[in-house]
Amino acid sequence: HDHNNRKIHWISARGHRKKMAYLISKPICFRTGVTIMIAISFSLVMGFQGVRMGDEQLVDTSVDKSRKLNDVANDTESNNTIQLDDMLTLEYDLNNTDSSVTIKMTYADQGWVSFGFGKGMIGSTAAIGQPLISGISHNPGMYYMATYADDGTTTLPDANQTLINASITYVDKTTVLTFTKLLNDPRDKIPVNISGLNNFLYAYGDTLTLAHHIGSGAFELDFKGGEIAVTEPKFSTEWTAHGLTAFIAWGVLTPLAIAASILRDFIPAKGLWFKIHQYYNALTLFLTVVSFSLAVSTIRRVGLEHFRDRHQIVGLAMFVLVTMQVVGGVLRPGLPPKPVESGGDEDGGNGEEVPKKSSARVAWDYGHKGAGWGMLGLGFWQLHSGIQLFSNWFGRSFIVSLQAFWVWIGVFLGFVFIMWVFSRVKGK
Repeated sequence: HDHNNRKIHWISARGHRKKMAYLISKPICFRTGVTIMIAISFSLVMGFQGVRMGDEQLVDTSVDKSRKLNDVANDTESNNTIQLDDMLTLEYDLNNTDSSVTIKMTYADQGWVSFGFGKGMIGSTAAIGQPLISGISHNPGMYYMATYADDGTTTLPDANQTLINASITYVDKTTVLTFTKLLNDPRDKIPVNISGLNNFLYAYGDTLTLAHHIGSGAFELDFKGGEIAVTEPKFSTEWTAHGLTAFIAWGVLTPLAIAASILRDFIPAKGLWFKIHQYYNALTLFLTVVSFSLAVSTIRRVGLEHFRDRHQIVGLAMFVLVTMQVVGGVLRPGLPPKPVESGGDEDGGNGEEVPKKSSARVAWDYGHKGAGWGMLGLGFWQLHSGIQLFSNWFGRSFIVSLQAFWVWIGVFLGFVFIMWVFSRVKGK
């Protein structure tokens, strides 16, 4: 044998099991990684197509409603009735004498009913009725919706309780919210105009007290001109892309990047764990920039205020932190030279003491790891919050999605923890 063959034979004899594990696991790791990425990509594409199909259904529904409403508008006997959805009907009567409008919302079930004033939930006001509930100072009453959280909807002060002859009743499995409201009332945060399109919202739930809605929507109405347009939630494609890019970044890539660092002893190829950690974090930064840009752009197009709730504020903080984390990783303090670079072998066999890390490097290590874990926790919370917001915005239930998300996170983190404990017990 020549020198190279003798060297290979010596390595196999010295560490046969380790060498064979490396030779076997390398293609398996590659194929497994490709298979996983294909599966994830396929799932994401199918999920995206499912949402797109949902969008098409929304568009079809909107067209059907527009056609029905136009037919209703041509009927002089019932041109003040709007079928908002299968469960909710709106009737209105314009009173020219005192410039007021009487609203009647009929919900074909038992539960709370809301009639909102504004383009979107956050920052808008609403008349909310909770049937069969006593002890509430204003029921129905005017509320302000500050956040999507359960405690984000609060009763307005008495000076802003502008409902007249308001009532909420439940009879024969039907809930009816009725109230009269002055047009162009200066006490209103969002006044109702007698002419021109007004932006309204509606929502209802299957509980007596105010809770998460099971149905919601938006519509535009010109009381004087008779123009009616039932609108569906907009920009679902943009919000879906925002959520998918955020999930890939913080629900897949970041956990894998951190796991590669923690379980580096299980990755046989020298330096491969670092490349996985480095490249996946770089991809996380890229996808975070894309997700953040989509959110900012869509919020601007919707016409809402930027960074007005916790989800948006945390998103901004994560955008800044992940940028600093990646840049800090590139500019990290260097490690001391290994003994082999000073003439010794990798185990320090020449008797030299193994160089210690500089204080700057030690501080960077702690800061980098702490920031990484902190951002991972924020990322999990942000994804959970985003799924809830998507559900609120589009009026659909995503409980299964939330459960699947936390099952994935729990299984993955549990696996990483078990392998980490195993490596500590068995040694490298």
